[in-house]
Amino acid sequence: MSGGKKLMKQQLKKQWNKSREETRKKTVWFRNMFWTWIRVAKNTGMSPEEICKLKWKNIEIRDVGRYSSRKAEEEIYEFQKEGIDVINDSPEPKEGDWVPQATMMGREERLISYISTIRKKTSAPREIPCNLAYLFQRWMKFLKDLNAEVNPDDYVFAQIYNEKKEPSQARIRQTWRKIVDQLSSEGKLKGHKFSDRKYTLYSMRSTFIEDHLLRRTDIFLLARVSGHSVKTLMDTYERLDIRQRAQELTSIEYGKQKVPEPQVVNLFDS
Repeated sequence: MSGGKKLMKQQLKKQWNKSREETRKKTVWFRNMFWTWIRVAKNTGMSPEEICKLKWKNIEIRDVGRYSSRKAEEEIYEFQKEGIDVINDSPEPKEGDWVPQATMMGREERLISYISTIRKKTSAPREIPCNLAYLFQRWMKFLKDLNAEVNPDDYVFAQIYNEKKEPSQARIRQTWRKIVDQLSSEGKLKGHKFSDRKYTLYSMRSTFIEDHLLRRTDIFLLARVSGHSVKTLMDTYERLDIRQRAQELTSIEYGKQKVPEPQVVNLFDS
C-alpha cells in the first residue's frame, strides 16, 4: 500500500487535530508512538510482533557519510580565500557515494541505522539496515521531552505511562483498523488489486518487500533482510503492479541492427 502512506498521514492529522484541547500526555504519547511505529513497519519489513519487542539496545546508528560536490566546492573556495591551494590526488567520488573517512573533503553526515532482530516464526537472527536513524533520534528526543527515563534494555515503544510494558499490539491494530476503515468508506483507499483481503498491520511488511522488488533490490539480499526464503518471496510477495514495469516489456530498440544467428558448423560436411 505504497500510495496509502500519504493518505494515512492525512487521516491521522484530520482526526487528531479535532481534539487539540485534549492535552493528556498519555494521548499525545500514543499518537506519536503509533505514527512512528507505522513508519518503522513500512521501512523495515519487520513483523508487528518484532517491532513491539524491539529494544533500544538492538538499534545501532552509524555515520557512513556521503559525498556532496557542492560542499566540496564550498570547502575548496574557503581554502582558496585563505591562500591555500587544494591538491587532490585521489579520484573524486560520485555524488551521494558513502564516504567513511571523516576528514574527506565534501563529506556530509549520512546516518544509517542497523536493527538486530529475531523473527519468532523462524527463530533466525538477522540485521536490517534502514534509513530510520533520524526517526529514532526524534523519537528518543520526544520521549525525553516527556521526562521519560530511557534505558538500553527498554522497549523502543514501551508504554511509558504503564510501567514500561511492551506496547499493546491489540490497541495499535485497533487504531490501524479504525483509520483504514474510514479511508475505505470514503473511497480514498482501494485494496490490493491481486487480493480481496483487507489491509492489516502485516500489509506494511508486504509493502516493504514489494517496493524493493520493484526497485530491483537483489532478491537474495532481500530474503536475508526480510527473514524469508527466496522461494517464499517469489511465491507470496511478487504480486507486482505490472504497469510499473511495462516499459521493460514494451520498449522498442530503434535503429539497432538485429544480430545474425551464428552459423552451425557440421563436422561431417566437407
